[in-house]
Amino acid sequence: MFKERLGIEVVPEGLEAKAFHQTVFAGDFDLAVLAYEPPFNDPFPLYLQVSNYLKEIGYTNPELESLILQSESEPGGEIRDALFEKVERMFADDLPFIPIVHRVFPRLTKPYIGGFEVGPFGESYSKDLWIKTAQKVETE
Repeated sequence: MFKERLGIEVVPEGLEAKAFHQTVFAGDFDLAVLAYEPPFNDPFPLYLQVSNYLKEIGYTNPELESLILQSESEPGGEIRDALFEKVERMFADDLPFIPIVHRVFPRLTKPYIGGFEVGPFGESYSKDLWIKTAQKVETE
């Protein structure tokens, strides 16, 4: 697909974690694919982790780091949203970032199982499940 559309040849190389990190930190790559699943619905941990990871491979941007740390102390709302927007613009301007994979969490349940819901990060809890039973309706 890349050869046809972009005119470049891509040869994927799967590496186990230790070899991947050694290769990336040594700068011996053209493109690396990273994954991150935030622990909750807040981009701050992702931004902080990405910023720290980028420092390890030689990228630094004090303004970006400052914005990320400022966003931590904001409780939410318009000010925090504006800080996150600036962080995202800096990531987009400075870094070649391409979101290519989004996980899905398909689940099948029997129709007589109730209480099954999947959270925004794919979590579900058996403590919330129950078995639907037929109830006899009395008529007069």
